[in-house]
Amino acid sequence: MARLQLAGSRRLVPLPRRAPRLAPLLLPLLLALPDGARADCPCKVPALCRPMTHRPDFEVFVFNVGHKTWKYYDWSQITTVVLFLKYDPELMCHAHAKGARVVLKGDVPVKDIINATFRASWIAQQVKLAKTQYMDGINLDIEQDVAHSSPEYYALTALVKETTDSFHHEIKGSQ
Repeated sequence: MARLQLAGSRRLVPLPRRAPRLAPLLLPLLLALPDGARADCPCKVPALCRPMTHRPDFEVFVFNVGHKTWKYYDWSQITTVVLFLKYDPELMCHAHAKGARVVLKGDVPVKDIINATFRASWIAQQVKLAKTQYMDGINLDIEQDVAHSSPEYYALTALVKETTDSFHHEIKGSQ
């Protein structure tokens, strides 16, 4: 083992000799990961962690509310799964293997989105969550009443546009 002596110190710090030899081997492996796939991809096939980019002619949404009922879906019909509860990496891998998108459910109190700073922060959090979980976008599911021409009305319009722009910029092919 090589030793490093710090100037003005009598302490010796052992340095492993094999580490420099591993770095050139690891770099090509990291570079070989498909776009959108990272080393922490939960799928057996890392390519399944890439965002789905195809655009179907029509959409068939499934709103997943948990458990493992997704194992019994007719995957030949489904284009998008919206997760209403806890993230399930097994579901994400399976859906991507079947060519279906998996998206977040986006819900936020309408009174809060009037504040542009809050709105931007909420959108950034959703994008980060979607990217961390290898998801393909977001389904805004806001079911609160909004009066026509109210501040909430215009804020909701801004939320939809800003969310769409952010997701499309950050996740290729996202919804």
